[in-house]
Amino acid sequence: MARVPSWLQRLMTLILGRQGGTRPVPPQIGIGTTISDASIEVVEGGAAVDVTVTLFRSGGYTDTVTLGASSLPAGVSVSYPDGQTYTGGTTTRTVRFTAADGSTPIINDEAIVTASGTGVTTSETPITV
Repeated sequence: MARVPSWLQRLMTLILGRQGGTRPVPPQIGIGTTISDASIEVVEGGAAVDVTVTLFRSGGYTDTVTLGASSLPAGVSVSYPDGQTYTGGTTTRTVRFTAADGSTPIINDEAIVTASGTGVTTSETPITV
């Protein structure tokens, strides 16, 4: 079963969560991500696959956001050609997945693209590698 991204949960709470039917719930401060591809094929031998990540903020969050990746399959590394941190509003960044020479073929493993910042819940978006 697919996980609902934390940013979507916050948005649903903001839209649907009313107190007493008359007062809206104040917007939650946070960050979120979406990715261009939910599934990618990384080929052994150093061939890179780029994924576009859209980073956004909610509730007036203004601190620096750091892009990352976790739970990478063995032999896969990531790099950030556009930089790993940002301070502006909504933006897009590239995450580059690369398989090392001689690595074991990867089939349907899950990695997590993350966005983190001070005082907010880390956004986690799964990608099948």
